[in-house]
Amino acid sequence: MILKHRPYPLKISMLEALLRRLPAAYEKRPLIDEDLRKSLAGYHGEKSLDYHLNFIDDDSASILHDLRLPGIKDTFSA
Repeated sequence: MILKHRPYPLKISMLEALLRRLPAAYEKRPLIDEDLRKSLAGYHGEKSLDYHLNFIDDDSASILHDLRLPGIKDTFSA
């Protein structure tokens, strides 16, 4: 059961907004566009995994997306 759903990444929203405002001839636009494509591919990959995780019927399993747990020396993200 998914308890915390995956939000749309802020990085993708910011890159999309940036590309809308940049001129087409801007020299770094291809780098920004590539970064956006990679981020979208990762997000869509995670969303496709969510589809399969929805078939888990076990009530003892809980799925939490975007979870950051503090450790002793550093943090763990899941």
